[in-house]
Amino acid sequence: MLRLAAALLLALPSGPVLHEFDIPTKNAGPVGIAAGPDGTVWFTEETGDRIGRLAPDGTMTQFKLPVGAQPAGIVAGPDGALWFADMGLNAIGRITTDGHVTEFKLRTITPKPASITVGPDGALWFTERARARIGRITTSGQVREFQLPLLRDVYGIAAGRDGNLWFTEVRNGIVGRITTAGHFREFHTSPGAGPGGIVAGADGALWFTEVYLGRIGRITTGGKLTEFRLPANLAYPNLITAGRDGALWFTETRADAIGRITTNGKVTSYEVPTWQAAPVAITDAGGTIYGTEYAANRIFELAER
Repeated sequence: MLRLAAALLLALPSGPVLHEFDIPTKNAGPVGIAAGPDGTVWFTEETGDRIGRLAPDGTMTQFKLPVGAQPAGIVAGPDGALWFADMGLNAIGRITTDGHVTEFKLRTITPKPASITVGPDGALWFTERARARIGRITTSGQVREFQLPLLRDVYGIAAGRDGNLWFTEVRNGIVGRITTAGHFREFHTSPGAGPGGIVAGADGALWFTEVYLGRIGRITTGGKLTEFRLPANLAYPNLITAGRDGALWFTETRADAIGRITTNGKVTSYEVPTWQAAPVAITDAGGTIYGTEYAANRIFELAER
């Protein structure tokens, strides 16, 4: 069942201010970002072959990966380390807070792991964009992969409040659900939607971006779909996260903006100061919103200061 709702654009609040931090590596290509267990923010440098760390005082540290790594999605693991998807080396990586890196190679030929999350079973779950698979890796490095029926562009993944994993298929306009035992079901969104990032909201539903239609989607664990139009026609909403304020925060890559949508569909937009910054990933770290600016080679911080 589909219900289409119009989102309301609110005036920009005067409180939050967006700050930007330059990444030392030239053309690093920052993509993924996650709040770390050490009170810092960790991010991936897709073309810089590095993992970066940003401290609250603005201090930035970088950790070198093997040449050709191309790290993408990143998440804080249940073991106190950060785990990331390594597209270039076709592996899942683990980095401790003191910078020690371990990589676990996947057996599948060129799977291109992209997004990664912590599952309800304590393992790390990830998507394989090139092989239409959902992968699972334990903190000890044991890997299992689940094949989807057709070759599809599997992108985002998130743990749902129903004890399952939810994922997106960009090209086919599908939001899928997979149990920890590997049983899956797929739900269709609007034609041409291009679902990208996905996250569980405070309301128990899954929220996701519709990259090509410029919308934010919401799907209940029972499959009821609602879509919210964004004010900017060319917003290109990309990745999304759940904020501590109960709202959903997302990047608008082409609009150079950060969006916020409440669970009843009210939207606020925060402009990124840098022109053509191309914000991609986003996370909430202790109530402060952080994200990556791919083209500007920066990390942004949206905070009350």
